[in-house]
Amino acid sequence: MFALEAAYHQGYFERPRGHSAVEITESLGITHTTLLQHLRVAQRKLLRQIFSGGG
Repeated sequence: MFALEAAYHQGYFERPRGHSAVEITESLGITHTTLLQHLRVAQRKLLRQIFSGGG
């Protein structure tokens, strides 16, 4: 969840982006692949909640 929160607060989801994925990964000391995996997991969980009625 930390990677998702960092991406949010650093403006990754804004248009134009506040910070790129590379900048975020450098600030967290993780790989680009790891960040994208965390974002995909969070997206999947959110969509599951939305489309299954909150369960």
